[in-house]
Amino acid sequence: MFSFMLNFPIAEPEVVVPVQPPVVKPPLSGALRDYIRVLLVEDNVVNQKLAARLLEKLGCEVAIANDGRDAIEMFQEQLYDLVFMDCQMPNMDGFVATHEIRRLEKTGDRTPIIG
Repeated sequence: MFSFMLNFPIAEPEVVVPVQPPVVKPPLSGALRDYIRVLLVEDNVVNQKLAARLLEKLGCEVAIANDGRDAIEMFQEQLYDLVFMDCQMPNMDGFVATHEIRRLEKTGDRTPIIG
């Protein structure tokens, strides 16, 4: 059998500071709809509808591409503020499409692409 004894000083009670709840920002107003253009690249129709609806509720103007090839064509025709890119799609996946979009962009400002 094994035993031991430890002597620790008794700690003073801690002062509990109430935590403020996080500040929740309201959704972007519809007035921003003209300024935030999003290219949604997604091959699944259900995901397209869900993501597009959520983005529209945030005040975004959403264009949908069904695969990487469509995304490249649409990117050449229109400027977008943001691209949501599915990585696994038929015809051309999101990795290749992102590479091609980067190649098409001029040096300087780049469009954010979220995979």
